[in-house]
Amino acid sequence: MMTKNNRKLMALLLAILFTLPGIFATAEEPAAEESAEATAAVSPDSDRDTEIAAVMEYVLGEDFFTEDTVTRAEFTGALMRAFAIQIDGFNSVFADVTEDTPYAAEINAAYAAGIISQAENFEPLAPVQYEHAVKMVIHALGYEAAAASYGGYPEGYIRAARNIDLLNQVPREAGAMSVNSVRSILYNLLTSTIRFTGITEDGYARYEKTEVDYLESLYHLRRTEGVITATQYNSYRPGTSFSEEPSIEIDGIRYASTECSPDLLGRNACVYYDKDTNYAEIIIPVYNREVEVDLEDVSSLDKEGLVCYDSNSGKSRSYQTAGSILIYNGRAVETLDFSSVLENSGSVRLVDNNWDGKYEYVFITCYSYLYVDKVDGWSESISDLHATENSIQANSSETALILLGVDGEKLEFEDVKSGNLFLIERSMDDVLITARLCAGQITGTITQVTGDDEIYIDEEKYVLSSYAKAYYSAQMIPGNEGVFLLGYHNEIVVVNSGGSDMVYGYLIDAAEDGGFSEGIQLKIYTQGGEIKIFHFDKIRLDNGLKKVDGKTVLSALSENNEVKPQLLRYSVNEKGEITHIDLAATDFDFAEQPEDERDSLRRYSFTSNGAAVTSFNYRSGGKSCAPYFNLNDTVVFSVPKDDTVKTAEPDKFLISDAGSLTSNRNYAFEVYDLNEYGTAGAVVLKGEHVTQAKNYMIESVAHGILPDNTEGTIIYTYGSQSYKTFYIPEEIEETLPKELCAGDIIELITDEDNFVQQITVVFDASSGLPVPNTAAGGSVRFEVPSNISYFYGALYAVDSTYAYLSKTADGSGGYLYDFPNLINLKLQTSNMAIINANRNEIRPITIKELKDYKSFGNENYYIVVYLNYQAPNAVYVYER
Repeated sequence: MMTKNNRKLMALLLAILFTLPGIFATAEEPAAEESAEATAAVSPDSDRDTEIAAVMEYVLGEDFFTEDTVTRAEFTGALMRAFAIQIDGFNSVFADVTEDTPYAAEINAAYAAGIISQAENFEPLAPVQYEHAVKMVIHALGYEAAAASYGGYPEGYIRAARNIDLLNQVPREAGAMSVNSVRSILYNLLTSTIRFTGITEDGYARYEKTEVDYLESLYHLRRTEGVITATQYNSYRPGTSFSEEPSIEIDGIRYASTECSPDLLGRNACVYYDKDTNYAEIIIPVYNREVEVDLEDVSSLDKEGLVCYDSNSGKSRSYQTAGSILIYNGRAVETLDFSSVLENSGSVRLVDNNWDGKYEYVFITCYSYLYVDKVDGWSESISDLHATENSIQANSSETALILLGVDGEKLEFEDVKSGNLFLIERSMDDVLITARLCAGQITGTITQVTGDDEIYIDEEKYVLSSYAKAYYSAQMIPGNEGVFLLGYHNEIVVVNSGGSDMVYGYLIDAAEDGGFSEGIQLKIYTQGGEIKIFHFDKIRLDNGLKKVDGKTVLSALSENNEVKPQLLRYSVNEKGEITHIDLAATDFDFAEQPEDERDSLRRYSFTSNGAAVTSFNYRSGGKSCAPYFNLNDTVVFSVPKDDTVKTAEPDKFLISDAGSLTSNRNYAFEVYDLNEYGTAGAVVLKGEHVTQAKNYMIESVAHGILPDNTEGTIIYTYGSQSYKTFYIPEEIEETLPKELCAGDIIELITDEDNFVQQITVVFDASSGLPVPNTAAGGSVRFEVPSNISYFYGALYAVDSTYAYLSKTADGSGGYLYDFPNLINLKLQTSNMAIINANRNEIRPITIKELKDYKSFGNENYYIVVYLNYQAPNAVYVYER
């Protein structure tokens, strides 16, 4: 533990981290103008505030500065963490600091290091003040002598701090320091390159300037700034192929980075990168001078300039763009048919990087819509319901397809479903395609159609997109009811007039509103995966033409005077109000399809040899519970059992599809709405919270007490680029075909508390072979013509994408690498990990780090590859 007497040693150890000699040494104080500090207080730089906040969050984590006031305890904790000072435990000398006090251990360590002085009370929850913060920082640096030479506390400390640039953008505030000021003083501490080196014989403080700051010595971060000239997907240079690895380029210098959105191109940014790995840890885009104009307001556009309508002045305005870099839908182009561009929907954005009035970049965005018909994961294609030319055929080696959700979050290919609406931005060379999900919709009646571009739905005006005008003009008739899908800019894109607006929902409970109201409230788990409360006074029920009152509905929903949880279908209007309920019929003729779509919900029962069938064996190959029904495009409701459903938490409910089910497992389905081909519209599972099985590699295994105080096995794993801990109850462990060991590859289905509900051992690390799970001794998972399969073998040759491997042993500890024994697989995935043969430790690895036989001989790696539609989702690597 560090004592008060050796705080100087701590400062010396920190100083030793700076290995480069000082650029200069002087006994004169650096210039420090009070006016500069005051100016910063009056006119704070918002970009700088953003930058400082980003850096401090990286250094400290997300736990600090979450409130408007920074306490003395929190400041102490932040200072200790920022300076990477060791925390040894709790042994407080302050009467008001107990073990439960926030940052108690940090306060104790700060006292031991001499950063804070002894007193009866520390006042940990009091707001930190300017003078106190400055003193603590000076003590953390070990610069008390400099402060003493200027007269001591408080002015001497403030002067010493100013002389080493600690108070840039830190105004002297009365009372509590602001969060921005606290962040700034800690940031300045980490980035200052001026060091106090001692006192001269004349009593002056002596300083030295270094090349390395604490941010670099402690966190390996260096700062650079400039224009982002390339990302993984695009560049200011026309014809540049996209990079295989995530990265950005700042003024021509490339840095590895997971934050590599093509939207960053042309932006000014400051970047903090790891000096050892050249990895951009922090990217802060800086505001450029920009002008953005809708294409419909542009009257003239070419390489020389832009003429557009200015809505503010009501006049035309021109911009000069000669010499600008031209970017079309994210990719640089040398030439462009500007006349055809103006016929599209989209925008033009002019970017001035250095605020000199000249526009370095012209970004042209033209978009179209894609209404998803079919999704083919095998060929990575998405087809449009109407227009073949709008469809997407994504070749991963030639095309970067970026799928974004409604809020800009990244989507996976399997997230795309039939009926989705996407806004598509496609580069001229088809190398970059960005698809943004549009989820807005309204339900209503067309009340008026005016001209070609506008339509009124329930008296509210909407603009029609070119897609809607091209494919739905025949349905735009006043009086037509329907569901209308809205585009990215709230325009009408898809018109499903006369189609069904009924959706499935699971009724959890129902009750009267109470009081003077005659209304009813329904608690429904919706097909969208939310629990919602709907209120109504009167509503249409089944095939009734007239609305019935709430008590009639409540009676229809009840059994033995108690509301029965059940699947139903319902519709809502554009205001989110429920308007119709369809209850399930059980007595019907299968051969006769329902005449009224609003009274069509049917629940099916099955028999075999005169006995009722309530449990069905599911097989994933055909998405089938043969010989009874199939689950192709079926909605799966997973809900609690009837006796707990009314009080269950929301996380006990799940909406999924057949992909969440486990093959060769029996399920007690309630089955609804079979079509003429035997496909169920919906099924209900009660008490089974289904989830997709996920694969992991085991790092270590321990036996002990689980979080529920029962005995079992604890496994520490790696998968999907993260480390996770799972708990195996004894009754589950007893079903295992082998004793688990480090390196085993397993598939798990777990609950929300990481307790294993089902486990399959896929690959046995002790034998280096798949685990048999068929009657013939084979494996249903290995090397089978299915959407999901595993392959394994020793690496013969590997490049940046593909590899040859062999699983044929030569009998002497090696493998046969002649052509008949080789298999070729794609390995390019970020979900790749290796287990150390000696320590049984798993760490992430990249394809460039793989050792193959051609380069390393018999030191080559042994791998297991998990493929989904032949695309690698995981690669697990073993040292030999």
